[in-house]
Amino acid sequence: GRRPFHYMLENSIPVLISLIGLIIFVGYLASRFFDRTKIPDVLFLILLGVLLGPIFHVLDGSVLIDLAPLIGSIALIIIVFEGGTKLNFFEVIEELPESIWFTVAVSGFTAIAVMLVFLFGAGFDWIRSLLAGIIVAGTSYEIIAPLVAKLTVTEKVKTLLNLESALNDVVTIIGMVIMIQLFTHAGEPIFPIQLFISTFAIAILLGAIAGAVWLKVLENFKGKQFEYLLTLGFVFLLYSGSEALQGNGITSVMLFGLILGNAPALAKLFSIKEDFDLDPAIRNFNSEVSFFVRTMFFVYVGVVISFEDLTQDIIIIAFLMFVASLIARFAAVRLLTSMNKSLRGSDFIITAMLPRGLATAVLATIPITYGINLGAILEITLLFMIFTDIFGTIAAYYFETKLAARASSASTQMKK
Repeated sequence: GRRPFHYMLENSIPVLISLIGLIIFVGYLASRFFDRTKIPDVLFLILLGVLLGPIFHVLDGSVLIDLAPLIGSIALIIIVFEGGTKLNFFEVIEELPESIWFTVAVSGFTAIAVMLVFLFGAGFDWIRSLLAGIIVAGTSYEIIAPLVAKLTVTEKVKTLLNLESALNDVVTIIGMVIMIQLFTHAGEPIFPIQLFISTFAIAILLGAIAGAVWLKVLENFKGKQFEYLLTLGFVFLLYSGSEALQGNGITSVMLFGLILGNAPALAKLFSIKEDFDLDPAIRNFNSEVSFFVRTMFFVYVGVVISFEDLTQDIIIIAFLMFVASLIARFAAVRLLTSMNKSLRGSDFIITAMLPRGLATAVLATIPITYGINLGAILEITLLFMIFTDIFGTIAAYYFETKLAARASSASTQMKK
């Protein structure tokens, strides 16, 4: 049988501590390498995890896989909170309607495209096929946000991609609830639009209230010890409370971070001093904690990958899913740029930002808990995630080097 997690800890504490130190150094070097070469650090971190896990067996991925929900949720919460503090409140308000319809369009197109792959390629019925499509319909905030932050794109594009990758959790989870109900024929019928609005409304209401309350707390607590840790604790409570009330925790956390990060601009609205701003120490500490968490998370993803379960059929299906999702995203982006001409120069990078992560992996486990047989959906989903992550990072590198080449060429022509 499989060794329990506590056995691994009791017998490998010095090794684990050494690995944590090594991973931090590799994460830092990979990040600096990305700054210089524009080759995203995600690939190096996942590769390190693969070396430590399935290749050299320094860490047992079959043991650590049990921690996936906890590790992934903590990583997502911290990364989303940091991302929210760095966004411009008024740009988010301006981009929100466009982001919502774009998110729904991308998720819908992707779910249908992947459904066709399972319908004709795997021999599933239409309900199972659509369920598989919904599982992989949403992009990953924990991968896209750090990647987009370092890309040479406009703030409008960054805001659009950040909001899309945060909002699609709502869309895919609601889609999953509807499909599970269709499959099991249980309970009252659910109306997608009504469910979407109620989930979104609860998340926004809680996030706004929490932001207003915590701004007043920080105004009176500024400069005191443990200011950041109390804020982080409040973020965790906000996420849990939103989820418990059938809202979307990630949306609440993002709005909370958005309000805290834009305190001076929102001073009159929330009745705080106009010169009050989020303590720079909180911003700096939050950035370092976010760096640590995301570094560990991507190494963890590499560790838990299992190559033993991959067959030729699984690889083919996963690749066809990747192609289908890329075509679907391309179609949605073309629709977006036809309606908003200011985004036409960024259509390539918007299309390329399709990496999947934690939410996709979690959604892949839900049908199993309901006894719905989707074959090797876990293995297929994991491989699909790898395809999208590799493509996204390579596309980002290509995009940045192409921009650098253009800038160099323009500079040379100006000198002449």
